[in-house]
Order: sequence, then C-alpha cells, then structure tokens
Amino acid sequence: MKKLRVPIYVTVDDNYVKFLRITLQSIVDHKSAKNIYEIYVIHTGLSKENKKILKGFNKDNVQIRFVNVSFKLANVSTNFDVRDYYSLTTYYRLFLPELFPFEDKGLYIDCDIVLCEDIANLYKIDIGGNLLGAVADQSVQLYPEFSEYVEKIIGVKKEEYFNAGVLVMNLKAMRFFMLENKAMKLLSHISFKVAQDQDVLNVLCKGRVHFIDG
Repeated sequence: MKKLRVPIYVTVDDNYVKFLRITLQSIVDHKSAKNIYEIYVIHTGLSKENKKILKGFNKDNVQIRFVNVSFKLANVSTNFDVRDYYSLTTYYRLFLPELFPFEDKGLYIDCDIVLCEDIANLYKIDIGGNLLGAVADQSVQLYPEFSEYVEKIIGVKKEEYFNAGVLVMNLKAMRFFMLENKAMKLLSHISFKVAQDQDVLNVLCKGRVHFIDG
C-alpha cells in the first residue's frame, strides 16, 4: 500500500528553535509507519547549530527540509508590523501557496504546538473547496473587547474568527485566489496591530473556512 505523504510547514527563527524541538518531538512520538511526514522549516537564516539540532529529528519516515524565504521579504514592498512576542516569522505562512506551487494541500502549525495524536489525522480532513480548515478562536468569543474588535474592525462574526496557529491549507485554491498578492496589497495600506497575519487571513478567507472541532 502506498504511504500517505503529509506536507507540514513550520516557520521559525533562532529564538524559537527551542520550542520547535518540542513540536517536532510530539510529531515523531505520534507518527505512523503508514505515512511519510515531510516537514518544511521556513526561515530567513538559522544558525548551523540550530539546523543540526532540527536535522536530528530526521527519521525513517520523517524528513526535515529547510526553506530560506529571505528572497520573498526582499521583494515585498510593505512593512510587517510586529508586537510583543511576535516576530516576522508569523507572516511567512502567507507565502506558502506560492512557495510550493506543486502542492495542492498542506498543514501549517505554529512552532509552539504540541501534538497529542498523529498529525496525519488533521491532514485527512476534507475541507472541500474552502481555502482553509481551522479552529474557531475561543478567546474572541469569551472576551467582549476581542469580539468587538473582530466584528467591527476585521468584519468577521466572532463565531467565525479562526485561530491561524493550526491550519489545513488548500494551497491550490489559495493560488487560484491569489492569496499572497491580495495579502501584500492589504498590508501595504492597513496595519493590523492585534493579531497581524491572523487578522489578514480572517479578512481574506472570510466565508471560505471549514471549521474544525477544537
């Protein structure tokens, strides 16, 4: 039987490699011999030491690959706002559809996520013709100030605002939709200071999200 290939994308800089190690270990701990896990580490420059650490997670059916996106940032004509503990890496997920033009589907996960089961189960979810599969952001529904922000500023119902930390991405549909181009245009004249690229994705993908049970 042919093994299921699961493309997984993570974005990281040297400061967050220590957290990514935990994420990768949780993937390895719950992997299945029936699948092949291709993990793409998206970055703009990692130290040799950190690359060596991450390469240590290469297993028989787990492949770690590095993709430097410095050239993408060089071609962007907008400034990316960051705040608090956010870094520029949070925006790299916007590049994924164009970075991987031959992929139809893939998973994005933040580098501080811990998996409690085989990540392939997430990949197998059918999101139809939607751009994304995602989990509703519960904090937005719990706190009135967040609810007001997403409904009045982002223009999304609080129940339909999703967290972008774990995404099933319909990369083929996103390319057809020209998501990266639209995101860069949006960021060139609007500054999203609360949730950065998560807000951008909620604006652009509104009405085309398959919601996954959290």
